[in-house]
Amino acid sequence: MKDLSQEIPEQDIEKALKGIKIPSPPQIIVDLQMELAAININIANIETIVSKDVGIAGKYIMRLAYLACKMSLMLSIQLLFKKVFLVVV
Repeated sequence: MKDLSQEIPEQDIEKALKGIKIPSPPQIIVDLQMELAAININIANIETIVSKDVGIAGKYIMRLAYLACKMSLMLSIQLLFKKVFLVVV
């Protein structure tokens, strides 16, 4: 078994990475990131950008639905604790 604690020579690292190319993100992602980074975020612009891609729209809708369910569950738990606390005290 090879000793993995040895340092890998710089030349070997460069040689291994030479053929790797990371693709640029789709333009819709770039547009969305730029809109979200703007000082004055315009929801209508985000809606327009997201609506151009069904996959991304679905992903964000599912994320929003998840967050809404999570928030609803958290609020329900808070109300339950308040009711229990009032009964105990």
